[in-house]
Amino acid sequence: MRFLFFSFLLLSFVSCKKFTSPPLQSAKVVPFFMPQEGGVRLPVLILDAGHGGEDPGAINDSIPMYEKDATRAIVDATIKYIDPRKIKVIQTRPGKENVHRHDRIKFANANRPNLLMTVHINSARDTTINGFEVGYSDSLFVSTLGKDTIKKFNPFKLQLQQYSQMFMKRIATNFPEMKYREVAVRKDDIWMIYAVNYPSILVEFGFISNRKDATLLKNPEKIKLIGKTLAQGITEILVKK
Repeated sequence: MRFLFFSFLLLSFVSCKKFTSPPLQSAKVVPFFMPQEGGVRLPVLILDAGHGGEDPGAINDSIPMYEKDATRAIVDATIKYIDPRKIKVIQTRPGKENVHRHDRIKFANANRPNLLMTVHINSARDTTINGFEVGYSDSLFVSTLGKDTIKKFNPFKLQLQQYSQMFMKRIATNFPEMKYREVAVRKDDIWMIYAVNYPSILVEFGFISNRKDATLLKNPEKIKLIGKTLAQGITEILVKK
């Protein structure tokens, strides 16, 4: 009986562990580092394609279109224009599957990127609202002496302001048909720029709820241009001339 009782407890523990999402683990803010690869020191870029798998993100039923597919396409296009000899590229979800937010954050912090870019598509009830945004968080969720705390400031704020403005200008130049919505300073609503304790940028490339923006995102040639635009900005930031 005692053996059966402990077997039952063990099975219960394994079952719970399998289906319960892990608690969010924050990381300390530490200086940049350059990983050593074959004698060449490469800056690290993490690309995060928003949503995925059973999580479609925002939806436009009339096109039809899912945010998860648009973000996947943009990240795939961006990677094609990045020189792997100059930048080490890591993805939080390399395929079409979904990866839990906590796992993405833990993975990103463990890889200590010089830049993280999370790609999303906006949505609004008012379908006339359109345009692109680039933004960052003005505060960080970090760990201090083993306790999770909220930093009231982002130590990379000045850098991220410059990065965001640079990306905005590049996008505005290559996509004059899209509305320019200024740099977005976010609080704690986008976890990939709030809990990843390294320079992190959010790109909201249009509104899926707006027919004009959504149609642009369905155009393969426009997706290529988005990828090229983002890759050029990333290279300007991470590759020293």
